[in-house]
Formats: sequence, C-alpha cells, structure tokens
Amino acid sequence: MLRIIMSAALCSALALVGLADTAFAAKKQYALGGNARFQIGGGLPLPITNTAPPNGRILPVANARVFQTTGADPKVLEIEPGQLTNPAAPEFAIGVFQNNSALFSVQSNLGFSFPAQASGNVVLQAGGRTGATTFTFVPGGGIPGSLRYQATGNQFGGPARTAISGTAKVWAVAVSPPPCNPGATCVAAKIVAAPAPLNVAGAAFGVTNATTPVNQVPGIYVVGANTAGSIFFRTPTPNSGPGPTNAAASVGGPWTTGILTVSQPAALGGVEVFTLSGSDGRVNGAGNISLVSGAVSTRTLSGPNANRGWLNLVLTDTGGPIPTTSSWGIAALMVLIAGTTIWMTRRSFATHEA
Repeated sequence: MLRIIMSAALCSALALVGLADTAFAAKKQYALGGNARFQIGGGLPLPITNTAPPNGRILPVANARVFQTTGADPKVLEIEPGQLTNPAAPEFAIGVFQNNSALFSVQSNLGFSFPAQASGNVVLQAGGRTGATTFTFVPGGGIPGSLRYQATGNQFGGPARTAISGTAKVWAVAVSPPPCNPGATCVAAKIVAAPAPLNVAGAAFGVTNATTPVNQVPGIYVVGANTAGSIFFRTPTPNSGPGPTNAAASVGGPWTTGILTVSQPAALGGVEVFTLSGSDGRVNGAGNISLVSGAVSTRTLSGPNANRGWLNLVLTDTGGPIPTTSSWGIAALMVLIAGTTIWMTRRSFATHEA
C-alpha cells in the first residue's frame, strides 16, 4: 500500500514540477528568414559577393527556425547551431586595390555557419551585451582601433559566434600597382591563410583570433591586373620561391541592435571609420530584427582594418507555444526520482528481511 502511495506522490510531484517549469520556460517557435554578412575594411565582403551591405550570402537552411520566450516584447531569442550557412564553395575573387593599395585582389572559398556548433544554442536578449549604455572598447595588445557601442531602446543583443572553414588567398602588390600588363614590374606575391575556426565579429569583448599563415610555394607570380586590382593573368616566376606570410590578429565585440562605430586610424589605405545601426521591428515576436557587430585587426603585411558584421533576421510566427523543461526542472525531477527510488528499494529490502 505504501508503494502505491509513494508512486502516486511521485507522479503528483513530477506533474507539479513539470507544470511550474513549463510556465516558467515556455517558448514559441518562429520560422527564420534573412541573411548574414561580414566585411573586412571597405572592400572585402565575406562571403565574396557583389551585393551592397548589409545583405549577404550566408542564408537560412531548409526549415530554419528560432525560439522566443512568451510574454512581452522584446522577447528573448534563442538560436540553435547552423541555422544560417554558406558552405565552402569554388573560389570567388574580388579586386580590392581601390580600398587597399598594397593588394591586387583576394580569392576565397570560405564557408560560414551561424551560430557555430561549438557555441551550442545562443541567446540574444535585452541587455545581452556587457558594458555601459555608451561603451568604447579599445583592445590594446598591439591591435589598434576601437569599437564604440551606443545603446538604443533596450540594448538587445549579446555574443554569438560564426564558424568559418576554408582558406583565403591574397595577391599582394610586389612592384607596380594596377593597372598593369604582364611583365617585369607587374608582379604579385601570393599569400595563403586559413582563418581561425570561430569569427571574432560577434564574440564577447576581449576574444582574440589569429589566422594560420601558410608559406606558399610557388609564391611569386607575373600577373596582369585591371584598374580595380582584379587579376586576369598569372603565372609563377621561374624558380619562384615562397611568398611572404600575412599573419593576422583580430579582436571583436558582440551583436547589438544599437549603434556601433568601428574605427581603425592605422589602416594602410587611410583611416577607416564605419558606423552601423541595428533595429528591432518585432511585434509580438514576429517581424524583422537587425543586429550589427564589428572587429578590429592588424596584419603583418597588409596592415590594420576595421571589420563589420550584419545579422538580418526575419521571424514568422508558426503556431502555439512549445513547453520546455529548463535545467532547473530537470535537476528537480532527477532528485525526486532518485529519492523515491532509494526509498522504495529500502522498503523492498525491509519487507524481505521481515
């Protein structure tokens, strides 16, 4: 009889904990549209694209979704790994000479996945970024530049990192800048680098990344390049040795719906200052929300840059609430189950001994 009473008590306790926890952590699913984009300096969009900021080629996967808490706006936003991707693809190239006189062009086959699998589910929320209402982050440590955050409204955002794969190839000016035709002075050094596996644009303040430079052989090429720096001809020079390396170090900051100013006074192509603005147009969780992030970097060959990121999300309501059990609820259930199991085991032994 006692076992029956205890079993009933356990069921009642489990139901009460489940109901209380569901009420606490109820979430709702929304279909996800939109895109993401990153940009180095003034002229290198990642992934490489001809579209103007803030639109990018990192797009939602099939049936992409996000979760938001129920209740008043601005709702807490939870995003599972890999909801926006741009898989590593055949290499694309873009001329960057007009924005960086030390380089002809850049090629890349970089792939992106947001949020990064290593980060797990990420949460963006009101007050999600650290720092004062107006906060200037200066990285130091040999990396020039700064990130200035200004809150607007609820200061919605927080850290959320993007996974990166693949390589980037930079064609540096060795003698004469473009335009130039193949010859003794139209020469480029080929520089290959693998970016860090997690992007710093969108990371918490103070996170530092470093690329892995590759000593490329052959590394010196005779090229032909147009006025924008795009290379239309290339062939390695006779007995070409290794090209130089261009190791980079970068520091970033989190996503925000506020105003972000990324400043790099030491850029080789001239001072770089970019001002980005986010916004939150959600009504009862549905609608558009745009978040921005940034980073500052320095490179051994091509110098410092101011870097930017955009996260453009379109959220569509797909139905009713989805009850969830939080870590607190799971822990409470485990304690109840363990305690009841021990009691019933002891009771069973006591009955057999009697």
